[in-house]
Amino acid sequence: WRKALHGEGAPRSRGRRALRRAFFGLASLYLLALAEPALLFEAKAEHGRFRVHSDSVPALELQEVLERASARLETSPIDNPTILQRVYLCQPNWKRQLLAPGSSDALALNRRLLATIVVNGGDVEKDTIRSSLTPDLERSLSGVLAHEATHTLIREHLGLVKSLRLPSWVNEGYCDYVAGESTFPLARARAMIREGESDPSNLFFYARAHLLVQHLLEHEGWSVSDLFERRISADEV
Repeated sequence: WRKALHGEGAPRSRGRRALRRAFFGLASLYLLALAEPALLFEAKAEHGRFRVHSDSVPALELQEVLERASARLETSPIDNPTILQRVYLCQPNWKRQLLAPGSSDALALNRRLLATIVVNGGDVEKDTIRSSLTPDLERSLSGVLAHEATHTLIREHLGLVKSLRLPSWVNEGYCDYVAGESTFPLARARAMIREGESDPSNLFFYARAHLLVQHLLEHEGWSVSDLFERRISADEV
């Protein structure tokens, strides 16, 4: 108290206050970026249900990618083209880390609570995207957009709570089924399943889930409502 009275502790106190202001300032900027990621991007393009924020991508090729993604979504009976799909194409690595921390190995991420899709790079001109962990495997950018947009459709169709309670293999399998592809080669996954083999990777999980959903819908005669409502394990399928 005596030091404060005579001003001896003032420089240290001012330094701490400055650090606190800097910390809260940076935290506020980060929360603002999460709430409105468009502030981080230079370009915006709209096509039908999609609003895409990016750093200068070829407009014509982007329109074609979005048309292919929309065509895949239209094959689903729960499709709703009036739902706006906000997409952020993160070409610089720092933007991906900022908007989707901890998901650098994922091709894309649907932030369900914020209704946004964060895409980790991708080549718009070639309509391709590769994972940094598995550069030898690629899939279409339009397919990835269709997959992530289907998560939004499921949430809107079932409600947030019910959609979160879906088994992962149903949720991810249906999204890959609508996309019409998986990153792990489907023919290889089908052969492995027939031989009783497995693979610990998430990529195989997605492909297996895709094939299970496809089997139920195309061979067992299930409807999409059956898929969401009936409780059956992946092993049973």
